[in-house]
Amino acid sequence: MLRLSYMKKFYIFHGTGGSSAGNWFPWLKGELEHCGCEVVAPDFPDSESPNLTNWLNLVNSLEFDENCCLIGHSLGATFILRFLEKFPGKVDQVYLVGGAMGHLGWPNLVNSGFFDADFPWHVIKNKANRFFVLTSDDDPFLNIGHGEKISRGLGVQNLIFPKTNHFMIKEFPELLELIKKENEIK
Repeated sequence: MLRLSYMKKFYIFHGTGGSSAGNWFPWLKGELEHCGCEVVAPDFPDSESPNLTNWLNLVNSLEFDENCCLIGHSLGATFILRFLEKFPGKVDQVYLVGGAMGHLGWPNLVNSGFFDADFPWHVIKNKANRFFVLTSDDDPFLNIGHGEKISRGLGVQNLIFPKTNHFMIKEFPELLELIKKENEIK
């Protein structure tokens, strides 16, 4: 069981067409809660046709501080980057899983606001103590270049996972172990 002198809070953000009940999110939430962590996994409005402004409005009602860890999958990872560029404070850790760096030609993402401007990496990389970029080597939606671009922009290593598709899996023990290691969770 986790025994820290402060409560660690985790936020899990889903991507396009997703919800907090999809993929490995409920499993990770349960595992972290079992360790004594607080976990928030909101459902973004209109995830089939996401809009950056609407997603930011939802997140603006949440509280973030330097003990928070943000975990984002797919467009949820891209959302974290957009959130951090505007966030006046700093968070502890950010885990970007299968993050997208372009609208992929998908009509529902073209005018979403997520890709209207370049990412101000010099601003974003100062908004967290540590960043982790996780990329699959066989992602059917994003080539490995998406993860490479994110990791270059943040100045961190791109952690490449073999044959994990778009991380659309029910359990993600490798991510849990990374989180436990980085946060000294037993």
